[in-house]
Amino acid sequence: MKKLSFLLTTIAVVAAVLVYTMGTAVAFTEGKTVRILVGTNPGGGFDTHARVIARHLGKHLPGNPKIIVQNMPGGSGVIAANYLYNVVKPNGLTILASLPVHVQQLVGRKVVQYDLKYVNWIGSTNGEVMVAMVRNVKEFRDLKAIKSATTRPNFGYGSKAGLSHQFGALINRVLELNIHLISGYRGTARIKMAVEQGELDGFAGVTMTAAFSSVGDWLSKDRVTILVQSGVWDPKASTFKRHPRIKDVPTVLELAAPDDRPLVNLISAGQVGGRPYVAPPKVPADRVKTLRDAFWATVTSPEYKSESKRVFRTELEPVPGKVLQDLMANVMAASPQERAALKALFIK
Repeated sequence: MKKLSFLLTTIAVVAAVLVYTMGTAVAFTEGKTVRILVGTNPGGGFDTHARVIARHLGKHLPGNPKIIVQNMPGGSGVIAANYLYNVVKPNGLTILASLPVHVQQLVGRKVVQYDLKYVNWIGSTNGEVMVAMVRNVKEFRDLKAIKSATTRPNFGYGSKAGLSHQFGALINRVLELNIHLISGYRGTARIKMAVEQGELDGFAGVTMTAAFSSVGDWLSKDRVTILVQSGVWDPKASTFKRHPRIKDVPTVLELAAPDDRPLVNLISAGQVGGRPYVAPPKVPADRVKTLRDAFWATVTSPEYKSESKRVFRTELEPVPGKVLQDLMANVMAASPQERAALKALFIK
């Protein structure tokens, strides 16, 4: 009888420990504040996406925690990524609204102090498509005209580490354009103003979401032309295809020579995730799952979808965290030849 009593007591203790452990793992956000870091200044695309999702994410996490957004701009997202990787505690209470910063790591920039193979990808609010746009003037009306123009069109971008420069440099290289890429413009709004004032002729590397939300009036009035797009990733065909909303605009991949296509794919991989959210390395697997489940419940909820459509003027196309995790594992396994091609393009 004593043995049976001891056995029952042991089972009860083990069960209590299991229940407690499971409860604390699942409800790790209860009574806490979840922080979303944004690697850009307030008011930009990543910041806007983060603030919209912050208004809804807490409802889908255990305990309905408070969600705050903290901006940490600098280095085109590298500073925030370094902070997440090296400083943030792996408790699942801080996630990063990440820029696709894989190119910075692949080219071996010394400022990079993270390894994207080890972060935990939570999901993306939208798989993005990059576009290049130009003012509707005769000498720059299309790609052929730009190639034969006697003057170079001026396109603005932020910094050489940023997505705009990556896309601009890519189309200059593989499409044999002669666009003059000018740095120092902070954000789409500043570039738009410079185009309005005639200081710039256009811009490359703006997302289609930002294009339709910030210069949609220009597009509807034919004041600008979309020259080329990165395209939408088709996982079944393993290639980039034209976005149905701009189906008359060619993709970089279909215009590129066969030898340049691996380079196009490598740079464009960041756009598959588009607006990704990541947690630090070593966050417990059950907490990662909780974050992923809550994120997906958020981005597919009617309330979030209604607000995001109103804010961004288009239907967003979210991407699950597992898809991003697998994609980036493949990207970070780039060959030495592919890495060398990136360096030749970006490291002068």
